[in-house]
Amino acid sequence: RVVATLKTGSRPYTVALAAGRIFVANQHADSVSVFDAASLAPVGEVKVGEYPEGVAATRDGAKVLVACWFSNELWAIDPAG
Repeated sequence: RVVATLKTGSRPYTVALAAGRIFVANQHADSVSVFDAASLAPVGEVKVGEYPEGVAATRDGAKVLVACWFSNELWAIDPAG
């Protein structure tokens, strides 16, 4: 059963969890949507490079890494904000 539907940016693609937050790569918005994992409330949006395709948390959860395909960049986000 579906318990929630969250509004993201354009063309959500991948998801990562870190520091009690959910990070969703928005391919066509060049951004990452951030949600609180417990409440599912939106926390914000982080602008990143062009066409973010991959998102993953580091093993220690200290960073969320975003691979941006068109801009050929790897971005590191502080999950605590």
